[in-house]
Amino acid sequence: PHILPLALQILRWTCTDDCRYQCMHMITDEAQESGLPVLQYYGKWPFWRFAGLQEPASVLFSLLNLVAHVYGFVQVRRRVPDGHPMRGYYLRFAILSVNAWIWSTVFHSRGKIFI
Repeated sequence: PHILPLALQILRWTCTDDCRYQCMHMITDEAQESGLPVLQYYGKWPFWRFAGLQEPASVLFSLLNLVAHVYGFVQVRRRVPDGHPMRGYYLRFAILSVNAWIWSTVFHSRGKIFI
């Protein structure tokens, strides 16, 4: 049996997923050598994974956005007075944004939900 590297196992890649990934890149390499355009597979562009991450640059940028929004949330809690009419809006917006960036990171790491 084929045993996947630990990074792929942690991100819940299956042998089928890995086979699709490998085939996608073989077909893309052949297409590029023939001068054909690069196509999407399974709704995704054929990026090269890094440490098991399907879209490492997108994961990095999503994490940076997540950190910025967490920092913004903390700053609003510290600096905006309790009685300010927009405080609640800012805090709710920050919480929604943090949630969105968490799920963006998950999506770009594998392109599918792990749960």
